[in-house]
Amino acid sequence: MNFLDAVVEKKGNDTFLNVAGFDIKLPADKAAAVKGYEGKTIVMGIRPEHLIDGRGKENQFCTVKATVEVRELLGAEAYLYFTLGGKQCTARVASDVDLYVGMEGTMALDLSKLQLFDKETERSLLWDE
Repeated sequence: MNFLDAVVEKKGNDTFLNVAGFDIKLPADKAAAVKGYEGKTIVMGIRPEHLIDGRGKENQFCTVKATVEVRELLGAEAYLYFTLGGKQCTARVASDVDLYVGMEGTMALDLSKLQLFDKETERSLLWDE
């Protein structure tokens, strides 16, 4: 899983995570989970399979730009490695996605699959234990 520090920000009625300079607008269920964390840093987690090639999907998904540092071809799929917020991240894409080392790509985040954690306790903010 990719883990990134994220600052919770409230703008009007909307809640955002600021991750590596990108603002990610949270859906209502995720926004409710971070209520009380405004101005604080939490940890955002997203699995490689939920971070996909975002070209042409900017209106459907939250997207971030990153430069591919390593491309690992594994048959029908490829893993793309890049850095966001000083942390190495991985995206799992179809092998025919034409993003190669040195190219800037647009990665789309499936926000329904986003995981959120308290930075101090490491407990999930989305699941009651």
